[in-house]
Amino acid sequence: MSTSPQPAARSHGLLIRVLIALVLGYLQACAISWPGNGAALWWLQIAATAGLFTLLQHSKSARAAGLLGFLFALAWLCGTVWWLYISLHRFGGLASPLAALSVLALCALLSIYYGLAGLIYKHLSNKYAVKPATAAIFFIVFWLMAELARNSWFTGFPWGASGYAQIDGPLAAFAPYVGVYGVGALASLLACSLAVFLYAAWHRRQEQTTCIASLGRAPALAYLACLLALVGAPYLLPPSGAGVSPSRAPVTVQLLQGNIAQGEKFEVSSGVPDALFWYRLAL
Repeated sequence: MSTSPQPAARSHGLLIRVLIALVLGYLQACAISWPGNGAALWWLQIAATAGLFTLLQHSKSARAAGLLGFLFALAWLCGTVWWLYISLHRFGGLASPLAALSVLALCALLSIYYGLAGLIYKHLSNKYAVKPATAAIFFIVFWLMAELARNSWFTGFPWGASGYAQIDGPLAAFAPYVGVYGVGALASLLACSLAVFLYAAWHRRQEQTTCIASLGRAPALAYLACLLALVGAPYLLPPSGAGVSPSRAPVTVQLLQGNIAQGEKFEVSSGVPDALFWYRLAL
């Protein structure tokens, strides 16, 4: 005779998954810009995405996966655009609660894209009863679509894209060829590959099977080939611009950035007028 889990136990389990999703999202934000020194930690971003995929993969319903994807993105985006609170409150004069609520509302709106990505990926995975390796492909595709939608839909707000965390990592070699969103997709592929192989290793111990048997032969070989390609390609790809013959002599340019303090930007007698005067002198 089997008994269903008690409502209190289910609520406790959901609360734990919610907290894990929020922590993983914050780690994603820290990977893009580590607090204190602003360093990008490429390995931490991959680990956070691997944790998210594992969390969603073990969700029982598409609705739960959508909620967890939404909360992951909410923590991630709040951790990257928190500075808007300073702009709104300290320099814009907006009351502190309203400024915090405005930032939260913006991040929640943008997180809907990722919630939908998690929901659709899990719905398709459940509907077709696919193995984790195939489910990972669904995740990568719909997560990339969410990133692209956030970048451009309704004019877009691309701040803190996941690919920015890879600026100092091995995947940065792909940036001239696939751009920041392609790099983000490759990072998701590495993260899901890590999660899938750990899943297969766990099942190997539990069921005394091989990793290939747990994954399926074709997906396992495909993932292994992708891993080898992603790890080895940065050492094989030519540097950006290598082999290009210039058609004329090099041109020297200078970039000007005023870097006006927010407290001075809108002062009538300083800020923008001073910056424009400085630009004219520099030009």
